[in-house]
Amino acid sequence: MSVPPVSNNVDGIPGEANFETTAARPAEAPPGLRGRLGVPGLVAAVVAFASPLAGVAGYLAFVIASGNGLGAPVTVAIVGTLVLIFSVGYVKMAELVPNPGGFYAYVTAALGKAAGLGTGLLTTVGYLVGSFGFYIFGGIVASSTVRTALHGPDIPWWVYMAGFILVVSTLAYRGIDSSVRALSTVMVFEVGIVLVFDLVVTFRGGPTGRPLDSFTWHSLASGSVPMAALFGVLLFTGFEVTTLFREEVKEPVKTIRRGTYISVSLITLLFAFSAWCLITAYGTDKVVGEAQQDPTGIFATAVQSYLGSTMMTVTSVLLVTSVFASQLSLSNSVCRYLYSMGKDGVLAPALGRAHDERHSPHRAAVVLAMLHLVGLIVVLVARQSPSDIFAWSAFAVAVAILASYFLMSVAVFVFFARRRDGIATAARLLLAGIAVVGFAATLIWALLNPEAVAGQESVFNHLIPIGLLLVTVGGAGYAIYLRIRRPDVYRRIGRQ
Repeated sequence: MSVPPVSNNVDGIPGEANFETTAARPAEAPPGLRGRLGVPGLVAAVVAFASPLAGVAGYLAFVIASGNGLGAPVTVAIVGTLVLIFSVGYVKMAELVPNPGGFYAYVTAALGKAAGLGTGLLTTVGYLVGSFGFYIFGGIVASSTVRTALHGPDIPWWVYMAGFILVVSTLAYRGIDSSVRALSTVMVFEVGIVLVFDLVVTFRGGPTGRPLDSFTWHSLASGSVPMAALFGVLLFTGFEVTTLFREEVKEPVKTIRRGTYISVSLITLLFAFSAWCLITAYGTDKVVGEAQQDPTGIFATAVQSYLGSTMMTVTSVLLVTSVFASQLSLSNSVCRYLYSMGKDGVLAPALGRAHDERHSPHRAAVVLAMLHLVGLIVVLVARQSPSDIFAWSAFAVAVAILASYFLMSVAVFVFFARRRDGIATAARLLLAGIAVVGFAATLIWALLNPEAVAGQESVFNHLIPIGLLLVTVGGAGYAIYLRIRRPDVYRRIGRQ
């Protein structure tokens, strides 16, 4: 099956082949998204989404403390391999289905418009809730850092959160090029501090030398492997957004393919190596206990021990900027989902209008900022604990993203099952099947163990999955409604 060359311009403005049609048009088509992203910029957006410093200081500690302990490095490597396996079919499908819109577009192409719209809304809501929770987390971290590490004034967390929302929204409004410049700068510093720590630990060794216990079957199979796998998957959240920026990259096919593979490989190597360095820094006999006792402080303590108090302060500040970079990348992703569904008319058409000069999803950025600010006001009026809200949002993101990955892996499998064009397709089918089983198993475990994932018992642990299911089913039902009442909109679902 051959695919015609695809232009970056997917908003209905023809190229040279359609010159006569263009000349006959009475008016110009509305502006679309546009950018100059290359492979480095796309990698920066994905790696920033994964938030390397926050991942090492947060999720890795939980993999060690609540997962399979010394087996954390190998677990991360296995999860990274699973994600890379999934990426093979995902990237190839992105080449063969040249529609922007990420999961929303590709699930539509493989499983139909009802499944595509349900998945698109599920992913959008998951990212939306996740970005709100990460804003809260950023406010908490920034307030604590200024007060304790920098000995500054005691400013409430919500003030910092409001500041983050305004700055991130402004950059999202200005366009992807402005965002990538900020993301690249922050990423260099946060990855740099992690690598400096890793190299110093590797050179100096730890209380038990440079242990190889992590690479044994006994360590890998110890503790809670499903919990370790779940947090491992969350370390890679955001790798799929490469396709969301299709309209804003140079040479979409090559850039997306290289950007996805490089991003997943870098994240895998960085987190797996950092997990081993954390274990080395504390020693195989103490690291699990230390991680369980202080999971959020284990990395900072190790940095102070190996790099000194000054570098620990620098790390604390960089953690704030790391969270900011993740917020920016996450918000840009939500904006593009809102833009795509607005472009199709599924959501308010105004969301699908790009800025006349900046060619950015500016209206989606404004709406997203308003939603976050309203959410902040609700939390303050209801006097809810910000830590509790963050925990619930993290659980919601875990379920939504795992469900989206599962649905997308099914879509990849079905898409290539229909092609039947040789050994290459058979290999992609096998890889997609492995991804389906892996994501399904992790999702089922998360749904059966909500208290372990959320870190606390709450009625929301049961309401959140139900709510996400209703979003997905509601999206599918909405597509059926559009088929009956708005066939023109129905035909456009999935950026068709």
